[in-house]
Amino acid sequence: MRTFPSRGCPAGAGPEHRARTKVTLMLYEYQGFWKCKAHCDIESCTRPDGKRVFIATELPCNPGTSITNMAEELATAVRKMHGIFTDQFIWIEHYPAHQDPSQPHLVHAETYDLVRFSYDELGNYIQPQWRRLTSEQLQGLLTGTLEADAIWSGLKKG
Repeated sequence: MRTFPSRGCPAGAGPEHRARTKVTLMLYEYQGFWKCKAHCDIESCTRPDGKRVFIATELPCNPGTSITNMAEELATAVRKMHGIFTDQFIWIEHYPAHQDPSQPHLVHAETYDLVRFSYDELGNYIQPQWRRLTSEQLQGLLTGTLEADAIWSGLKKG
């Protein structure tokens, strides 16, 4: 892992927040479906309340299974690798803007999705659910002014 001037964590925050927040970026390699090699970027930051936000970015050069299709496995592995309790862990999927090779006139916009999971008795994530984030929601999750549960219920942290 290396320290990285952040894409998202915590870009919208003031310098006092960035000074207190360690942001890291790593290329994460994983085994996808049918044992194929795959990789993504994983950016992490720690919010002022101690919760860790992880942003998994689908890379255009990923030869294997997407981060969406491996969501449960990736989030479980990253959470366990960092020794984080489930209530201190926030998982976001990021897809950069890109062109569809089969339809060159079509450009897909950049997206961020909050992913929530249930988990089994071993602490492995199961049953992912996705919610598209606005840029304001993303910044709120990163800076700690918005809780993940509020995204699902539509309420703002008071």
